[in-house]
Amino acid sequence: MPIVEDPIAFPVAERLKDCLCNLLEESLPTKCCCVWYGTEVPWDDCSSEGGREGQAWVRIVEVYPTDQFPRQATVSNPCGAMDGWAVVLELGVLRCAPTPSANGRLPGCDANTGAAEKAAHDAHLMRRAIMCCDWRETDQSFLMGRWQPIGADGGCQGGITQVTVHVSYPCLCDQYAGGE
Repeated sequence: MPIVEDPIAFPVAERLKDCLCNLLEESLPTKCCCVWYGTEVPWDDCSSEGGREGQAWVRIVEVYPTDQFPRQATVSNPCGAMDGWAVVLELGVLRCAPTPSANGRLPGCDANTGAAEKAAHDAHLMRRAIMCCDWRETDQSFLMGRWQPIGADGGCQGGITQVTVHVSYPCLCDQYAGGE
């Protein structure tokens, strides 16, 4: 059975990921930057190596039919959504969190301020990726979510933000007309 490509959520997530990764690459690159699947992103690697630190992602949080964006439709027509689809995406960046020294000394203000500055920088790049990059189709509406800090846990800390995008898509069933 051939794989059926998702024409609604995945292309939008991939384009937004490309924007975020390119912006990070220009200033504070991460070791990994990808589209992630699942209800949560594992905090696998917040280490630093060769000028790269931590990980970044775009994750598809949910997709639902809309009858007036961003409201979820209560009724769908037999073809799909009446006014297209709402795609909720999460952008996230994790970096190294200040940790105690080998002799147990807690990180000082300079280390904590530096980590806060990186988190603010990453939050700004997430906003720029959403607001300024060319990842949406023409005239595609979106609703910017709030940025939230995450961590520190396991030596990692960072932040996430969400964006809800309006994706107009014709009848889902037309793609499979003719018994394909």
